[in-house]
Amino acid sequence: MMWPLLPPGTLLQLDPKKRTVTDGSWSEFERPVYLIEYGGRFQCCYAQRKGDLLLLISHADSPFQAITSVPYKTAKVRGQLTPILRPLATRDGPFGRPTKARREF
Repeated sequence: MMWPLLPPGTLLQLDPKKRTVTDGSWSEFERPVYLIEYGGRFQCCYAQRKGDLLLLISHADSPFQAITSVPYKTAKVRGQLTPILRPLATRDGPFGRPTKARREF
């Protein structure tokens, strides 16, 4: 959900003490990223609480659905994530999104 901000292969550090989803206006690089467990799966995403719902928000350039709402009581916020090592995201590279197939003549 966080590609290209956090491409595959990024090492992340989990702070399990920061389990409260904070509100505020954030820039793309300042907004906290959370590890959320829901339905037996883990999601690395931005999050926002709206009453009894937790909104799981993907990065604007991600190919995943932009916003998924889940019941707040059944989702478990495991903590806030901080990148430690972030590989460069390049097209057609091992950590990038593939471009359309090219025809060779």
